[in-house]
Amino acid sequence: RNVHLIVLESFLDPRLFTTLSFSASPVHPDFEALFGDQLGLSLSPVFGGATAQAEFEVLCGVPALERLSSVEFNVFNGSAALCLPGQLANMGYHSSASNIYKPNFFNAVAGYQGAGFSVSHFPREFFPAADTYLTFGDPGVEEYLFDQQVFEQNLAYVKKHLQEHPEKPLFNYMMTIYGHTPHILDPDSRPERIQLHSDYADDHLSRATNQFYYRTGAIAAYVKSLLSLDPESLIIFISDHVPPLRNGPNTYNALAYLDGIEKAYYHNRLAVIDRGKPRVWPLIHHYEIPALVL
Repeated sequence: RNVHLIVLESFLDPRLFTTLSFSASPVHPDFEALFGDQLGLSLSPVFGGATAQAEFEVLCGVPALERLSSVEFNVFNGSAALCLPGQLANMGYHSSASNIYKPNFFNAVAGYQGAGFSVSHFPREFFPAADTYLTFGDPGVEEYLFDQQVFEQNLAYVKKHLQEHPEKPLFNYMMTIYGHTPHILDPDSRPERIQLHSDYADDHLSRATNQFYYRTGAIAAYVKSLLSLDPESLIIFISDHVPPLRNGPNTYNALAYLDGIEKAYYHNRLAVIDRGKPRVWPLIHHYEIPALVL
């Protein structure tokens, strides 16, 4: 079976703020129809940044303990590290990484190579010497490429692989960038449509909430198209970390994120589609994703 593992930059579900209400539902109706309440949670090793630490756990299956460096990928040199992509490659998979941002961030090239990917793709604007299907284009005022535009490029890539190599299973890993602080919205293509009802003001949270609506719509469309190509696949979406917002932990505490449970703002959304059906696991850690896949 093919495996599609998508790590979403700062994918914050505003419905998890217990004391926050909205002028309209912050989730796209297509996403709601697809998942309903069948969404899980996973504990990230980081809050508000250091995406590579979340990636390290998701790909390598062990906690990011910062014993050798503040970022584990910084000590990778390309040598095999027995992570999930390499394990799947050894089982006959084409292990492919797609990162829509700059390859020099967090030593990503050596990190992905050491994790065992057969090939890594970055936007040609940032890595012109490499053979890649990705392009960053012009995201305009939003600064970061919208998820849907990344997903459409990836769908074409997946379709081509399935057509040209039907005998070789695919591990399709993708790291997005939209949703990154400061959550800028293009008023023409993605106007603010949801107002927050709260005495606690955080403009970053307001924009992130509106982004959530548009992002969930993009995810639902991507899943629909992916399942039409690959109905038996395993599809996993996980947020790398929640964003820092304007006021860091203060916003999460003030609005009772997840009722203020221990390490509340280390909890991130996890969504799994198994052969077309959503599945929910009890609370896990990011480093348990490889075990879930295997």
